[in-house]
Formats: sequence, structure tokens, C-alpha cells
Amino acid sequence: MSSKRIKRLAVFYPFGDFNNPKCGAAIRVNYMVKLLSSKIEEIRVMQRWNKPFSKMDNVRVESPFVKEESIPSRIFDKTFRGLSRLLKNESRFNSEEMFLRQFLEPYVFPEFKRSVQELLHWSDAVILEFPFWGRLIEKEIRKDKKPYIITDHDFLSSHINFSPTLKHLVKNFEIKTLKNATHVVSVSETDSSLFYDQGIPSQVIANSTDCIFWGQEFPGDPKLYLKKRGITLPDNPFCFFVGGSHNPNKIAVKDILYLSSLMNEEGDPSFVLAGTCSTPGKTSNLISLGRVDSEILLALYKACDIVLVPLKAGSGSSVKTIEAMAAGGSVIGTTVGFRTLGLENGRQVIIENDIENYPGLIRMLLKNTSLRQSLGHEAKIWAFQMDYRRIFQTYFNLLGLPAMDNKELARMEEIDRENFSINMKKHVIGV
Repeated sequence: MSSKRIKRLAVFYPFGDFNNPKCGAAIRVNYMVKLLSSKIEEIRVMQRWNKPFSKMDNVRVESPFVKEESIPSRIFDKTFRGLSRLLKNESRFNSEEMFLRQFLEPYVFPEFKRSVQELLHWSDAVILEFPFWGRLIEKEIRKDKKPYIITDHDFLSSHINFSPTLKHLVKNFEIKTLKNATHVVSVSETDSSLFYDQGIPSQVIANSTDCIFWGQEFPGDPKLYLKKRGITLPDNPFCFFVGGSHNPNKIAVKDILYLSSLMNEEGDPSFVLAGTCSTPGKTSNLISLGRVDSEILLALYKACDIVLVPLKAGSGSSVKTIEAMAAGGSVIGTTVGFRTLGLENGRQVIIENDIENYPGLIRMLLKNTSLRQSLGHEAKIWAFQMDYRRIFQTYFNLLGLPAMDNKELARMEEIDRENFSINMKKHVIGV
């Protein structure tokens, strides 16, 4: 590794949502860039082509222009569709083919390759999010021996189940790319073990969130704020679940629908769902809101009586679980919902895997205000250690930079806490 002081960092992100982060990967990369920008003079983020540029302070987000309707692009599309049909003939098939497309597509656009080369020449160090663009990057990296980190948000090939050939191809690209990095970052111990089995040591830097944002006091009555935003909550207590369109979240929604059918006694709570895990709608004791913004989500966390996380599958840590705990919620969930977090049943959360036992637990918890308060208090204390400002300090070490000392970290947290408070008050008053 070069001993050169890192002043210019290139971050490559293969999707187009960096400036408007909604999914977990985009949010994670935004947090990482924000933290690293406190010690690195210039950061340039390259996202997928033909997206808007932006600049804030010392961070520039750029996106190369490419001719997506060019002859090489049309040839690639036709060839890839043919390959997809061959794979479909081999077995059942779904959108998992996009993993392979992401590895191959960058070679189609010479404009993109030139932009990558220019950014690599400019930089002192490189972070690649997901391995898709790695084969383009590593050729240039070898020449200069720059620090080169790949964060693989999932062991991609382990999620391919419908085509052995596709699984083999993606695994081959993924493993070869990761082996050329100076450091590989995984997001869970499970993924780290899978990488290790392939001869790839990795540093675990878990998914995290902004616990200062989610832990702030809500300025005013959250239910009144939600009503002004067009969301009328039930008058009775309610349990809350939020999740994206990931299949484990959709399975959890089915369990919550079943749970709502069991809880129709007087004094039983209603249920509120948010996120793309469920289409907007309403029944006698359940409301599904669909996608909501972060201010509404914060208000929902503060207004609800119990947060449910009844997940049956998933890898890595659940960011939504950490958010709920940071907000001081009383959380009931499964072992999977609290995976990798090392929580203590009955102290920070309540852990129960059998959905049939949830009605009794919910009724007990609604009657026991002191237990709810205790769970919320302990959850908030625990969540603070999972804040991205703390978890992502490891990136400094991997880049050969000193991590923040306690004084620097406390100052950053205090500034963000003040800014969040000011902005949230302005937002709530303005509604």
C-alpha cells in the first residue's frame, strides 16, 4: 500500500440513487461519504451513468454521460437477452440475471470507461461499493498501488437459486474481483464467513444508521403532525411495522395481517404498516401507508406503542430494527429480526419466534407501561453504539488514516444534533 497522504478519494457506486437515497445501500454509502469527508480534502462519487451531478462542500457526485442507444449497446442488449433465454431453458429464472448484467455492462460504453480512468488517475485511494465495476478499476489500480477497498453488501452469488450456470458465472466474477482489493469489507459475520471460505479475508463493518436523527425528541405531538400530513392514526394504541419490498418483509406483513385477525377483542391495538412492503390500504384494525419520508417515519416511531419485527429470513443486521430502538421504541421481534445484534431478551427487546404467542405478549406489554418505558430506554442506550459515526470509523483505519478521537466525535455528534433539532422544528412548524 502507498504511504502517500490521502487527500483525494474516489468512491464508485453502481446505482443511480446516491442523491436521493431510499434503499439501504444508498443510505449506507451516503453515511460513509459524510463521515470520511470530515478528514479527506476532496471526495468524488461516481454513480451510474446519465444521472444528475451535485456538489456539497468537499463532496462532488458525478455521473458520466453515455449513449445508451448506441449500436454496441443494442448489440449487448440483444446478446444478453439471448443468454437469459438460454439460462431460462436450464431452469426457472427471475431477475437474478441482473447481477451478471451489472458485471458485463460497463464494458459496453467507452465513455464510461474513460470517465472511470480519469477519476482513478485523479484519486489517492478508491472505495468500490459492490464488485460490479471492479474489473475496470483493478487494471488501473495495479499500476499505482493505491489503497483499494471493496464493500460487498451481500455475497451476491449466494442469492442466486434458479440457475447453476448463472450462479457459477456471477461467483467467478465476484471472487476474482474481491481478491484484487487491498481490503474487502463485508456487512455481516455471515457474509464474512462465506468470503473466508473462498479465500477472501474481510473486515466486518455492519450496516448502521443515524441514531442521533432517530433518537431526537419530536417537536410537538407526533399524531397531530401526522394528521396535518394527511395521516389519521387510530385512537387506540397501535403496533407498527416498516419495511421495503424485500421478500422477508412481505412475509412479515402476511404474519401481521394474520395477527390483526386474531386481535379483535376490546382493548386490542390496531396495526400500522409503512414502506413498500405493502400496498396502501385499510381494514377495520389495520392501516397500510406505503412509502413515507423520514420525518413521517420518525413521527410514527414516536407515536406507536409497540414496534414489531417478526422477520423469518434475512442476512446482515436490520437497519430498521436499529432505527426503532434508537427512537426509543418498545420492540417485539424474532431472532432473525434481531440477528447479529447480540440483544438480551427482556432487557432491550422482547424476542419471540412464534407468531401465535404475539397476541399475549402485545396485550401484556400494553398493560405494563413501566416495562415499555424500560425497554425503550435500554434500547436507545444500546442503539447509540450502533450509530454510523462510530461503526464506520473502521474505514479511516483501512485507508491508513487516524480515526476520530472522542473529542472530534463528540463535536460532530453535537453539531448534527443541533442541526437536526433546528431543521425538524422548522419542518413541523411549516406543516
